[in-house]
Amino acid sequence: MGDKSCIIFVGAPYPIRFGDQFRGRCIVFRDGKRQDDIHFPCLQRFMVDLEHPRQLERVPARSRDQVKIRLHLTQAEALDWEKHRRAIIEECRRRDLELCGLEIRVVKSDRMKSLTIQRTTRKVPPTEALRAFCEQEKVDPELAELGQTILEEP
Repeated sequence: MGDKSCIIFVGAPYPIRFGDQFRGRCIVFRDGKRQDDIHFPCLQRFMVDLEHPRQLERVPARSRDQVKIRLHLTQAEALDWEKHRRAIIEECRRRDLELCGLEIRVVKSDRMKSLTIQRTTRKVPPTEALRAFCEQEKVDPELAELGQTILEEP
């Protein structure tokens, strides 16, 4: 057996960090000379900045790829954060993408300067605010009742 086989591992042949942009491979050397590159399908990890959930459609991800998303919204748009979150989750499900992180970033915009914001305030009793919150977040009825009891204590 005069054949001297040696395997040297340097790095990973697939993306490690979100945002890595290289095509993974293994390089084969024989007798000190480069013989071949071996490419194999593996997941990709995308770090994506969006201004609207629909932009996720343009990300060149394949089924089972992983994404982390930063959604940049104006203060006015951030009021609909939950709607945007649900749209992103649904799009990831539809495309079979693994959503590994989702964050909102509120940005200042010239559009915001032109908005006329009318503020209407009304005083809401704490028990009513809690009831509305529990209803919106689908809080367990027993827990909601406990919260109401605590608020009603003197």
